[in-house]
Amino acid sequence: MPNEQRKKIFVVDDEKSIADSLKFFFARSGYDVETESNGRLACEKILGGNFDLVILDLILPEMNGLEICNEVRKVSNTPPIIILSSQSETETVVAGLKIGAIDYMTKPFKIPELLQKAKNFIALYESLHLPAQFSYLITKDLQLCVERREVSVGGVQIALTKNEFNLLKYLLQKKSQVLTRDELLRNVWNYDFAGDRSVVDVSIHNLRKKLCNDSTEKYIQTVRGVGYTIQE
Repeated sequence: MPNEQRKKIFVVDDEKSIADSLKFFFARSGYDVETESNGRLACEKILGGNFDLVILDLILPEMNGLEICNEVRKVSNTPPIIILSSQSETETVVAGLKIGAIDYMTKPFKIPELLQKAKNFIALYESLHLPAQFSYLITKDLQLCVERREVSVGGVQIALTKNEFNLLKYLLQKKSQVLTRDELLRNVWNYDFAGDRSVVDVSIHNLRKKLCNDSTEKYIQTVRGVGYTIQE
């Protein structure tokens, strides 16, 4: 890859021979490669990094591959993740794909096949205009780019205020959880005390109108007597 920025591959496997082998072959093919054997550290690096692709084993110390994939997909649909595991049971394969991996390969595997899949998936994500150096939070046809602070619905960019963006981001990060008004005040407005909860209600109302031209609950649902949530 002499004429373009080298893509970054993150290999997570506690079998040193496999990690070293993958690092060698990917580096020889023009990629920058980082490896990690500890599941918890790997999860932290993925969430805090800008990898173009992750190759993820399932059986790892401290945190397994499915848990890692689940934590990453709670906050972003990037980077693409290929699970590479000796576990070939149908239930495990389905669980890996359902939780957000883009592919599942079983060990033993063929290096040329993995290299080609990695190349294809990186190209696919780029063609979707979701570069792996950015983090995206998505629900339905709504997409939020964390780093660019951009929000679009159906491909149309929506202008939000600072607090509206932060509110939507927090709701997406906590997707499927019901958030109280006090929690939203603390984490979005940084109130250390019980502030005016009506601020939350007004902001939710304005946010709904901007996202779908009305005040319906298409994206943000009200849980009466409790607070708000985003559910798929």
